[in-house]
Amino acid sequence: MKALILAGGKGVELLPLTFHLPKPVVMVGNIPFLFYQLDILKKAGIKEVILSLSYQPRKITEQLGDGSNFGMVIRYTTEPVPLGTVGAVKNAAHLLDQSTVVLNGDILTAIDLRKVIERHHQKKALLTM
Repeated sequence: MKALILAGGKGVELLPLTFHLPKPVVMVGNIPFLFYQLDILKKAGIKEVILSLSYQPRKITEQLGDGSNFGMVIRYTTEPVPLGTVGAVKNAAHLLDQSTVVLNGDILTAIDLRKVIERHHQKKALLTM
């Protein structure tokens, strides 16, 4: 199981915080926002994450690197212009070779993703939203 995090938005609703910093790495409780999502994924047993980036991607890649500091593998796709949700998924399609959890990069949740994945498999679902 892999995860794809859509983290390419400009975050205009958070200006001026996002003027020099992409929204996924804005600090929330002294922790970059994206770290919360990585933690949820790791707890669910997901060890490979693909980040779809567009706005200031280098600032995200510099913080996360290859994911080894998180006990994960992190890969990146970059959109030269924002492609929207479906476009971002299509842009990352070459890296999606197995079941994949897709998350928006600006959602903070306490969901037990492991239970969602288990239910998905139990129901033999093609898609779970």
